[in-house]
Amino acid sequence: MIDVSINESMAKGEREVRRRVEQARRSYELRVEKLPKGVADALQKGTYPIPLAELSGRDSMFVAGQIECPACYCNASIAFVDYLIGSGSYAERRNSVAFLLCQVCQLRLEGASELDVAGVDVRWAELPEITLKGMAEFYGQSDTFEDLSD
Repeated sequence: MIDVSINESMAKGEREVRRRVEQARRSYELRVEKLPKGVADALQKGTYPIPLAELSGRDSMFVAGQIECPACYCNASIAFVDYLIGSGSYAERRNSVAFLLCQVCQLRLEGASELDVAGVDVRWAELPEITLKGMAEFYGQSDTFEDLSD
């Protein structure tokens, strides 16, 4: 009986994620069809950094990258918790993914399970060589790490 309840709850969560992806896809299609020709291609080639408001007020700092949105196929932002991502291996990416945000179609997915349901493979996320400015300032504090230059 417990297994049935868990399975029903998981199925409901999966349906909700699929509904949100389809809703974002439809919203994107409705907006794009009203725009001049060629705009859809430009939108798909554009890059859209995560707004600072999305990153502030949280307990963690993030490493942000880009990945294809499962709804509109534009470049979406994907954020990983900085202290969990390690070297960026597949397992570390899965364990550290925080959210996906597409500013074109407004899709937002939280955590590995929602990304899995939407068919997003975190291995394909393009990660920058540098981290957010706030991370650089935090890690650059002299009292955070030992000074090994002596």
